[in-house]
Amino acid sequence: MALFDTWLKLNRKQIAEQTLEAPLRNELFSRILFAAVAILALQLGLLLWVGMNQWAHCIFPSMSLLIAFFTRKRAPPLALMALFIAFAAMAILPIYSAARGLYEYPQFTGALILTILLSGLLMGKSHVRLWTTLCVMTQFAAPVSNWGVNILSSLVLVTAGWLVPSAPQETASTSAPSTASHSGVLIRDR
Repeated sequence: MALFDTWLKLNRKQIAEQTLEAPLRNELFSRILFAAVAILALQLGLLLWVGMNQWAHCIFPSMSLLIAFFTRKRAPPLALMALFIAFAAMAILPIYSAARGLYEYPQFTGALILTILLSGLLMGKSHVRLWTTLCVMTQFAAPVSNWGVNILSSLVLVTAGWLVPSAPQETASTSAPSTASHSGVLIRDR
């Protein structure tokens, strides 16, 4: 029974964090969706430019983007998850062809860093650790076979996961105006 109580306490904490992070996610959803469509088009263009006629790299991300677009009003959590999955698929699916030597994929670590940052923004801080662990394991599947490069890239990925900020804390009184100083600039809430 203690395990169940611990799980309920953790679940309440995660729901509270998700509630605090929701306004930022809702504000940035359209921008991130537009950027994802542009990046997918750029990826498709670059794959065609290097002679890759495999559409498989773009079918799954495009389906995920369609799900994100059509569920954004009715099921926002599903839309956020689909948007994140689209970015992750755009970053990870080209490994297969790159490992076969069809083209180079030197920006792989940078693409994984982008997915780690987006996991914090779209899915929440609780998912960042899991996704960072998966990215580190995926880094070793990259076509770079040098262990030193893979280990250094994994350290960069862990650092990126560590840098994702946690949710802002609730203030004790939200009805009264407050002032805060940030880097010498006075900020006043109303």
